[in-house]
This record gives sequence, C-alpha cells and structure tokens, in this order.
Amino acid sequence: CAMERLLWRMQSTGPSLKVSKTSKPTKKTADNQSRKIANTTIISYDGFHGTQIEYRDPQGGAWLVYPNNKSVLPGRWKLDNDQRLCHKYFSSGVNPATGMVGYEWECSSKVYEHISTKDYKILLGDPFKLYRRAGRIPSDDLKRQVSLGELRQLFHPD
Repeated sequence: CAMERLLWRMQSTGPSLKVSKTSKPTKKTADNQSRKIANTTIISYDGFHGTQIEYRDPQGGAWLVYPNNKSVLPGRWKLDNDQRLCHKYFSSGVNPATGMVGYEWECSSKVYEHISTKDYKILLGDPFKLYRRAGRIPSDDLKRQVSLGELRQLFHPD
C-alpha cells in the first residue's frame, strides 16, 4: 500500500552507522499544506494552455478561468495521499493536454510545492471574484501571457 511505503535514510553517527525510518508525509503535514493552498488564487502560464486563473476556496472548491471559456469553470481540488495536487471540474470537456474528462480526478505527477515562480503566481484570497461568479468572463485575451496588472483591468473587481 502506498501509505505503508517507507523511506530509508542512513545517517552517520560517528564511528557507527545508524539507520532510521522516515515515513511519508503525515496527515498533519497534509493538513498544513492544504491550509496554505486554501483561499489562494493561482495565475499560471504555459505555451500550450496560455494564462489560467484559479481560485481555490477553503472548502475544496476550485474556480477556473481558462482561455476562451465563456464562464468560470467550477470544480474541486484536493491533496492526495502522496501530496499531489488533484483537480476535477464539473464539465464533460476534455483537457487538451492530457485527454482527461473534466469529471475525473486528475493529479499532478509530482508532490505539490506551494511556491510562486515567474509562470506560477500565488495571490492570497480571491482578487478576481471568481468564487461562484456568474456571467461572461473576459477570457479571450488569455491565450498569451497576461500580466497581473492587465488581469486586474480585464476583471476590474470592485
């Protein structure tokens, strides 16, 4: 079972060698990581998808803006037992990069690290008011890399 896998770490302790077991991340670690992810907005960019914006609410809801979508796509997020970030969206649409149908859970291939980078920005809260947003969204310009300032102008939240 994945939860029963153990990582072995060897530590030098002077003249003798001590072998200790370190288990996989604990539920406490997962809970701490989930708290970091909750109530954040992610702005990500890659050449295939373009600019995506997603608000992740504290109850596990995900609110995605994808290039050329006409409305916010609701879904769910979670961390699995291996600390990978997983999503499913309430749509029968297909992810063009992976071929996965929206209603199926899709998890990242690596342990999720909640760190901002040049192409993966993390903002606190829901600055674009994506949570349960109804109506048309300005997503036509998102196929290219869009700056935070441009996004604020496009979404002009109150």
